Amino acid sequence: MASGVKIADDVPETFEMLKQQKLKNIRYVVMEIKEKKRIVVEKTVEKRVAEDGSDQREFEIDAFRKEMNAIAERKECRFVVYDFPTVTGTATNDKLLFISWCPDSSTISNKMIYNASKAALKDKIKITHEVQANDMSDLTVEMFQSKLA
Repeated sequence: MASGVKIADDVPETFEMLKQQKLKNIRYVVMEIKEKKRIVVEKTVEKRVAEDGSDQREFEIDAFRKEMNAIAERKECRFVVYDFPTVTGTATNDKLLFISWCPDSSTISNKMIYNASKAALKDKIKITHEVQANDMSDLTVEMFQSKLA
């Protein structure tokens, strides 16, 4: 189902820069549908450092979850491309993960327009790994790791 929502030029440009690691200090990109007409980059979020010695991935996911919870409280949805650090043995590799955040608390019209626009966006930015997140239990290190395995 096509939504008729257009994709702003900055969306694929920002994704490509993240993919090519030209945005080395960016952890994730949040995109929103403005006025039910176009998908735009809402903001980029820099990598954060866990200074208390806690697990870096958990530390960043916790901050991300707080941000997504605030969006859920406003009954809104978002698309996110998350540069997730995967750990294999002693090596850490960053992999891009597409997250469609349509919380259960969101309005039906918001869920419909985001779900109808998702395929076009994924096709435009050419990303394969995806999480369909509807509640906070979908936004965990374990969930992200499983989608990238």
